[in-house]
Amino acid sequence: MSHGPRRHGHKASRSVLVLVALVALGCSVLGGRLLYVWWQRPSTEWVPLPPGIEEGETLTLGPGIPPERTNYGYLEYRAARIENREWVVGVKWLRTDGGADEEKELRLGESVYLEGLGTITLTAVRPRPVFTFPWEETPWNDYMKAIFNLELEPGIVLL
Repeated sequence: MSHGPRRHGHKASRSVLVLVALVALGCSVLGGRLLYVWWQRPSTEWVPLPPGIEEGETLTLGPGIPPERTNYGYLEYRAARIENREWVVGVKWLRTDGGADEEKELRLGESVYLEGLGTITLTAVRPRPVFTFPWEETPWNDYMKAIFNLELEPGIVLL
């Protein structure tokens, strides 16, 4: 009695199982990334200026980007996070003229008034890519960037 064909069939079925396991693993890694993007990261990364807000200076802030300076202080990026599938970006207005410093958090499209600076509106968020291959060049120097519209108070000058 020969067991040749059976052994050959057993090896073939083991190869198929290994192939199926590798495909399933690859799909789970890719699927996990896609699920993360869909579930965690907000789909909206920019908004037009809200009604009543005039276009002013465009500021880009983020880690690794120097704060924006004016003749009365400087505005620096604090942090960005996702809350309820919305971007929330923190900024700090540090006064050099003796006025009180202010720290604010803005959601995309939200405006706040900072005493001694003006009205600032978060208009766009440029997050780091979720995933890049090692051979790909990452955009934006691999930093998170927040883009604001700033309506300066009279007498305030960006330096």
